Amino acid sequence: MDLPGPRWKKGKDGKDFSSLGAANPISAIVSELKASFTSSKPVAILSGPGAVLEVEPEQAVILNRAAVGHAIENAAAQKHWFQLSPEEVFYLCHALSCIRVESQDQKQMSEVELWDHFRYGSESFPEMYKAYSHLRLKNWVVRSGLQYGADFVAY
Repeated sequence: MDLPGPRWKKGKDGKDFSSLGAANPISAIVSELKASFTSSKPVAILSGPGAVLEVEPEQAVILNRAAVGHAIENAAAQKHWFQLSPEEVFYLCHALSCIRVESQDQKQMSEVELWDHFRYGSESFPEMYKAYSHLRLKNWVVRSGLQYGADFVAY
């Protein structure tokens, strides 16, 4: 069976997004994110099921390009906040080693403590993280699939 290649949407100007995708591969964007975050080592603070991450404006642009987390609107333009899912938090902390994670009482958490925290919060966390990290390592953009009745949507 011969499978067709990827299908690209067309923009308003009639051009497809394949050239944009080829010029900005997700692997290069993730490498840029890792390099930027490794130097500054931003801190994510556990909040609800996931965490919130405070970043500089230029790092916010990279997070948006990498499709990691959801921007939280705020009035201060100097710092940007992102809500991260448990899988995103652990991926940035463990797989990319580019963020630190603190509990709400400002105690830095080790990877083992973080794993236990998320595992006790959700029985399915190990399977969800494995799926998320596998797709990310294959250079897929992974987003929540709740609005479609799925765990994730991969682009």
